[in-house]
Amino acid sequence: MSRKRSRIRPLLAASVRPAPCAPSLCPDAEKSDATTNRAVPIVSAIAQLKSAADAMQRADEGLGDVLSLLQDLHAVFDDRDDAYGCLPTSVLRAREARTEGIVASIDRLVDRMRFGGLKLFGGRFAIDLSCITSGKRPVVRFPTLETDGLGDSRVGSLRSLVSTFSEAPTAGRIAAARSIITGARRHIEAHRRQLFAFMDEYVLPELNARRIALENVLSARAVDMDMAFAERASRVTPVDALLQQSQPEGPSNITAAQCGLTLTEE
Repeated sequence: MSRKRSRIRPLLAASVRPAPCAPSLCPDAEKSDATTNRAVPIVSAIAQLKSAADAMQRADEGLGDVLSLLQDLHAVFDDRDDAYGCLPTSVLRAREARTEGIVASIDRLVDRMRFGGLKLFGGRFAIDLSCITSGKRPVVRFPTLETDGLGDSRVGSLRSLVSTFSEAPTAGRIAAARSIITGARRHIEAHRRQLFAFMDEYVLPELNARRIALENVLSARAVDMDMAFAERASRVTPVDALLQQSQPEGPSNITAAQCGLTLTEE
């Protein structure tokens, strides 16, 4: 099975700014506390947006695999069969087994498409960014995908191919089978377009905006630290510098607890 290339993966690679390092703040500095207050909600929003992007990429790749299986299924009902009024029983049984195997593979694949332990296409998964974005309510809901529901509503579902179209092929049956498979492919492609549009319109712009905001906060903190260091350095006299250099190095007074270490007996 050849996987359909994900449209979301290259979009992420090309559009997302590299994440700046999370701030390592000194708890006894007032300015650092202020930086923490500004940085924490931004870091939280970035984490949520990354989770949304990861879930959508997982769904997009899974839908690509479903499309590959549908392509294989379409090949089972080849145009050349129209030239035959009847096929040997062995050929019909092989076609029935192949059809049943592909349909079962689609069901298993959809069931394995999960994120955070939740089934993506079970009808209960959604991504809601309204708590992050301002003045918008961007929501994308993942529908239920089942072979009983995928297909052509006027003709039948993918599941019906297993039983209904296992008989001798006729031009009408072959056309109906291909119509069902084509309808399923259009259904899956529509979901992929929806995910791509949501990623492009909401997730990536918001993710980049938050990363720029975090960069600005960290840059402001770096300026504050440089100014504080310059202020302290300006107060050091030459005598203080000489005295500090002449003091012998004694044993460190830092304890294991201050270093965050946990001592255990081996």
